[in-house]
Amino acid sequence: GGTNNSSGARNMNKLQTLLKVFDEKKKTEGLTQQKFAKALRISQPAISQYLTGAIPLNTDFIIRAAKVLNVPATRIDPTLQQITILNKRRRLVPIVNNQIQNRGVYR
Repeated sequence: GGTNNSSGARNMNKLQTLLKVFDEKKKTEGLTQQKFAKALRISQPAISQYLTGAIPLNTDFIIRAAKVLNVPATRIDPTLQQITILNKRRRLVPIVNNQIQNRGVYR
Protein backbone atom coordinates (compact mmCIF):
# COMPACT_ATOMS: atom_id res chain seq x y z
CA GLY A 1 0.00 0.00 0.00
CA GLY A 2 1.02 3.61 -0.57
CA THR A 3 1.83 5.71 2.47
CA ASN A 4 -0.13 8.70 1.23
CA ASN A 5 -0.83 10.50 4.48
CA SER A 6 -3.59 12.96 3.56
CA SER A 7 -5.36 12.65 6.89
CA GLY A 8 -7.08 15.97 6.27
CA ALA A 9 -8.85 14.69 3.17
CA ARG A 10 -9.64 11.41 4.92
CA ASN A 11 -11.12 13.26 7.87
CA MET A 12 -13.28 15.28 5.49
CA ASN A 13 -14.53 12.03 3.97
CA LYS A 14 -15.43 10.59 7.37
CA LEU A 15 -17.18 13.80 8.28
CA GLN A 16 -19.24 13.81 5.07
CA THR A 17 -20.30 10.22 5.72
CA LEU A 18 -21.14 10.99 9.34
CA LEU A 19 -23.22 13.99 8.26
CA LYS A 20 -24.99 11.86 5.67
CA VAL A 21 -25.89 9.20 8.23
CA PHE A 22 -26.87 11.85 10.78
CA ASP A 23 -29.12 13.45 8.16
CA GLU A 24 -30.78 10.12 7.38
CA LYS A 25 -31.53 9.57 11.07
CA LYS A 26 -32.80 13.12 11.35
CA LYS A 27 -35.35 12.37 8.64
CA THR A 28 -36.27 8.83 9.71
CA GLU A 29 -36.03 9.07 13.51
CA GLY A 30 -36.17 12.77 14.26
CA LEU A 31 -32.65 12.73 15.67
CA THR A 32 -31.40 16.15 16.74
CA GLN A 33 -27.93 17.36 17.73
CA GLN A 34 -29.33 17.66 21.25
CA LYS A 35 -30.42 14.00 21.37
CA PHE A 36 -27.19 12.90 19.70
CA ALA A 37 -25.14 14.81 22.27
CA LYS A 38 -27.12 13.32 25.14
CA ALA A 39 -26.69 9.78 23.84
CA LEU A 40 -22.95 10.35 23.48
CA ARG A 41 -22.73 12.09 26.86
CA ILE A 42 -21.10 15.19 25.45
CA SER A 43 -22.35 18.75 25.18
CA GLN A 44 -24.40 19.95 22.23
CA PRO A 45 -21.79 22.63 21.33
CA ALA A 46 -19.19 19.84 21.17
CA ILE A 47 -21.39 17.83 18.79
CA SER A 48 -21.79 20.95 16.70
CA GLN A 49 -17.99 21.32 16.54
CA TYR A 50 -17.56 17.69 15.50
CA LEU A 51 -20.21 18.03 12.79
CA THR A 52 -18.70 21.24 11.39
CA GLY A 53 -15.19 19.78 11.42
CA ALA A 54 -13.89 22.16 14.09
CA ILE A 55 -12.94 19.10 16.17
CA PRO A 56 -11.36 16.32 14.07
CA LEU A 57 -13.19 13.00 14.33
CA ASN A 58 -11.23 10.52 16.43
CA THR A 59 -11.65 6.75 16.52
CA ASP A 60 -13.38 6.73 19.89
CA PHE A 61 -15.94 9.30 18.76
CA ILE A 62 -16.59 7.49 15.48
CA ILE A 63 -17.17 4.15 17.23
CA ARG A 64 -19.53 5.70 19.77
CA ALA A 65 -21.35 7.81 17.17
CA ALA A 66 -21.82 4.79 14.89
CA LYS A 67 -23.26 2.87 17.84
CA VAL A 68 -25.78 5.65 18.52
CA LEU A 69 -26.59 6.03 14.81
CA ASN A 70 -26.95 2.25 14.55
CA VAL A 71 -24.54 1.87 11.63
CA PRO A 72 -21.23 -0.02 11.48
CA ALA A 73 -18.32 2.21 12.44
CA THR A 74 -16.60 1.04 9.25
CA ARG A 75 -19.29 2.83 7.22
CA ILE A 76 -18.05 6.14 8.62
CA ASP A 77 -14.38 5.17 8.63
CA PRO A 78 -13.43 2.12 6.51
CA THR A 79 -9.94 2.07 8.04
CA LEU A 80 -11.44 1.10 11.39
CA GLN A 81 -11.76 -2.56 10.48
CA GLN A 82 -8.30 -3.43 11.84
CA ILE A 83 -8.62 -1.14 14.85
CA THR A 84 -11.95 -2.51 16.08
CA ILE A 85 -10.59 -6.05 15.94
CA LEU A 86 -7.65 -5.01 18.12
CA ASN A 87 -10.00 -3.19 20.47
CA LYS A 88 -12.32 -6.09 21.18
CA ARG A 89 -11.62 -5.77 24.90
CA ARG A 90 -12.89 -2.19 25.00
CA ARG A 91 -16.51 -2.84 25.74
CA LEU A 92 -18.88 -0.60 23.88
CA VAL A 93 -21.87 0.61 25.86
CA PRO A 94 -25.07 -1.00 24.61
CA ILE A 95 -27.87 1.42 23.85
CA VAL A 96 -31.37 0.04 24.34
CA ASN A 97 -34.29 2.21 23.26
CA ASN A 98 -31.93 5.20 23.24
CA GLN A 99 -31.18 4.65 26.93
CA ILE A 100 -27.52 4.14 27.68
CA GLN A 101 -27.18 1.00 29.80
CA ASN A 102 -24.24 1.86 32.01
CA ARG A 103 -25.57 2.72 35.43
CA GLY A 104 -22.91 4.44 37.48
CA VAL A 105 -19.95 3.87 35.18
CA TYR A 106 -19.20 7.57 34.86
CA ARG A 107 -19.85 8.44 38.51
